[in-house]
Amino acid sequence: VPARAEEPADGGRRPKLLVIITGESNSGGFALNSEATTDELAPRPAVQILDNDAIAFRPLDIGTNNLLGHAGLKPTETHGFELELANRAERLPKESLPVYLVKTGQGGSKIAEWAADGMYFQTFRSRIAAAKRLLAGEQVRPVILFSLGINDAIAGTPLEQWKPAVEEHLARLRREIG
Repeated sequence: VPARAEEPADGGRRPKLLVIITGESNSGGFALNSEATTDELAPRPAVQILDNDAIAFRPLDIGTNNLLGHAGLKPTETHGFELELANRAERLPKESLPVYLVKTGQGGSKIAEWAADGMYFQTFRSRIAAAKRLLAGEQVRPVILFSLGINDAIAGTPLEQWKPAVEEHLARLRREIG
């Protein structure tokens, strides 16, 4: 008898998604919370977001915990990809839940500010390390949503400088996440 579609062929558990949203302000989001529905603004247990203050996973609560520690944006005003992530997560089979979310973006940032020894990358590292500790024993499959470049374009960062720096940064992200 073939395994059910939502089960791995080997009968083991399917890993949960660990979504990491990182980069500049677009990783935080500019969509107005006032344009979201009441249900979308209610706590969403299908997505467990790393609370960057308490260092614990909590139900996503747009307007409260979706932008904690994100430079340049206030959680009470805007949201980003996390709203649609929650909408889609709520349609997943129950055994696929929760989806874990870690937001590491910083508004206004440029690639040079994400250097290995820079504050933004160190913040990324500490949040990922916290997520790994909290999810020890849980099978997860990491997915990175990366948005970085608009501030470099505005600042006139030459492509010959930006592209290799981004490639190096993506390699660092992969090393950190595993």
